[in-house]
Amino acid sequence: MLLPAAGSGRVSTGVLLDHLLDRARHSLHRSFVAVGSPTVGALSPLLRARRDIDAALDHLREQRADPGAYRTEDLRPELVLRRLVRAVRDDGELRTGIVERLRAHDAEHGTEYAATLLAYLRHFGDVVAASGALHIHQNTLRLRLRRAEELFGVSLADPTRRLLLTLELTALTRP
Repeated sequence: MLLPAAGSGRVSTGVLLDHLLDRARHSLHRSFVAVGSPTVGALSPLLRARRDIDAALDHLREQRADPGAYRTEDLRPELVLRRLVRAVRDDGELRTGIVERLRAHDAEHGTEYAATLLAYLRHFGDVVAASGALHIHQNTLRLRLRRAEELFGVSLADPTRRLLLTLELTALTRP
């Protein structure tokens, strides 16, 4: 739903959106998720805002977010990550190929190098947190990381390679 921009002295769109959500919840006995974006005055920015709102709603649905009002500005990091991940997924030239090799090895040998690396990277190298997320012993995690470095040339010491690996793993392991 598009709402007109409020003039001076009028109720802001944020307040109006909160009011509409509250009325809908009381009238329909159901909670809703809504996303607001900055005010736009031309078609091109309106189309961008609509794309951002759709992406934000998809993200909130995937995250099973609580009902309520959200703003695209607050979700900007998640929206940027979604675009990057989609680009990496859709364009093979944006990938190094290492994740395809990891996943093929995991499938053929019943290993879990891809999941281990992704957990480790998502926990910023925190072995305790990553091993907890995977429900494995810390030494098992360390062993898998060393083996991944040996078998696939994974370089966890290089920040650029960690970033690319994180993007590729995220792009190729998400549905």
